[in-house]
Amino acid sequence: MKIETDTVQLSDKERQLIERIDAYICENLEEKISLSYLSSRFNISGTSIKRLFKLHHGEPVYTYIRCKKMEEAARLLVETGDSILAIAGMVGYENGSKFAKAFHDVMGMTPKSYRERKRKECVNDPNE
Repeated sequence: MKIETDTVQLSDKERQLIERIDAYICENLEEKISLSYLSSRFNISGTSIKRLFKLHHGEPVYTYIRCKKMEEAARLLVETGDSILAIAGMVGYENGSKFAKAFHDVMGMTPKSYRERKRKECVNDPNE
């Protein structure tokens, strides 16, 4: 059985593999996850991982990883009082300025601005 993703079809086995890799990424956001590591861990070539990610998610694997890291950082910024640098470390960034740039690239604003905006929104709308 094949699942259609736009005009490209992935086999059940390919889809299950991508789902396992997705789960690994989401469970290990604090790690620096390389394509070669994923290839070794899941016993599949790096080229195949790149192809499957592009087909399944519509974006390259490193873009997907960065977006997942920034989604988690955004959640932590709103839900915790942890410092921005501590949150950077929790999603695998040792350098605060590199984290801030990646966050801005993905979320469209600095981590500080994001935190302030989301907290203000929660105060203005207590149902959130």
